Amino acid sequence: MYEVKYYKNIKHIKIMIDKLKAEYGLLRAQEVTELLKIGKSTLYAWVAKGSFPKPVKLGERMSVWYAKDVIDFVEGLRNEN
Repeated sequence: MYEVKYYKNIKHIKIMIDKLKAEYGLLRAQEVTELLKIGKSTLYAWVAKGSFPKPVKLGERMSVWYAKDVIDFVEGLRNEN
């Protein structure tokens, strides 16, 4: 489904996401892509395919994801492997 090379350090990603969740609860696209080591086009392609949670629109040009949804996505990848 997804290439494992992006997720070799899932523990580190989860720690970073947990810190962001505790502070903010919402993640911008740039934060999500940095954490998952993917490009923005990949992120939105996954959303379009239904493989990744849809963002919440906070404005015309601002989309965010709940940190919980990102954590659940990463956990799901770990459970697949």
